[in-house]
Amino acid sequence: MPMRCSNFVFRSSTFSRRINARSGRLRVMEVNTQKLKELRRRRVLSMRELEALSGVSHNTIWRMESGRQGAHPRTVRKLAKALGVEPEEPLREE
Repeated sequence: MPMRCSNFVFRSSTFSRRINARSGRLRVMEVNTQKLKELRRRRVLSMRELEALSGVSHNTIWRMESGRQGAHPRTVRKLAKALGVEPEEPLREE
């Protein structure tokens, strides 16, 4: 269902997620894009292979590696398990 804001209707799910993230309803973690790529390449995995191992879609992995999207804690845990590392490793350090 589209969200209404003033006179505009937002149909983009990405934009809706950003609005929800600002309101505190959706927790998104910042991923260290270089570290995620490095971990995937160290295991000699393509994005499609990581998708098959982790259950995280190829598009989500691509958006995370390109810095276009953060990750939910569940997504971070799935990727970390598939890559054989602790969940904190692919996250951006503060």
